[in-house]
Amino acid sequence: MNLSTKIKQEWIQIHNKMLKMSPFARLASGDLKVDHYKSVMRQTYLQTRDNPQVQAAVTMKIQGPAREMIRKMMGHSLAEVGHDQLALADLFALGEDIKDLASMRPLPGTASLMAFSYHAGMHMRPAVYYGYLYFLESMPVHSGQAHLERLKKLGIPEAAMTFIEEHAAFDVGHMKLNEEYISALVTDEQSFQDFVFGMRTTATLYGRMLEDAFAAADEGISCYDINPSEADATFSFLEKNLKKERA
Repeated sequence: MNLSTKIKQEWIQIHNKMLKMSPFARLASGDLKVDHYKSVMRQTYLQTRDNPQVQAAVTMKIQGPAREMIRKMMGHSLAEVGHDQLALADLFALGEDIKDLASMRPLPGTASLMAFSYHAGMHMRPAVYYGYLYFLESMPVHSGQAHLERLKKLGIPEAAMTFIEEHAAFDVGHMKLNEEYISALVTDEQSFQDFVFGMRTTATLYGRMLEDAFAAADEGISCYDINPSEADATFSFLEKNLKKERA
């Protein structure tokens, strides 16, 4: 059995374990409201906003024959630019005032997932980060359509599901890139274990991000505090243009 096949088998086991976490049980049972979805989209915006920069920075650690992948890796990171805006557009479609979200701090579960991606990318072997990426991009390909159907039953309009729809469609191509990354970076048992560690940790932290988002919605909390380093001027521009598009 080759390493790519072993990774797919590990992903299924890790994903199935994640689905037993409380937020996925709530989603499956329909024990959610629109406010819970809004809360997830707020955290999704904050979590995905830095992804392209971190993903591009990881290429600094690519060495040897794997350097042949750098052009594709950089292109992949560029393709992630703007995905945070999809989450904003979904919130706007639900009538949310989004102009202050840029200056909000993430909930602890979101901050943990963000911190892991940065730590994996900057301080660990590249296979760990690409395990993180592989796990997240596999999810919408594997179960995106099922989640879309569940959200429709909760009363979420299609116009407010562009983030999930986009990833369910385009992460198919990204998974082909991820297969190439595996071939280049997962070459022995140690790098295989690194990759699986990245997937396993990401699954747990992603589940906790959703737990925090749902708990915040239950408590009527949007985000934590204000992040003074993030200006909100871009949001006034974004909101104005979204209003024009929907006029």
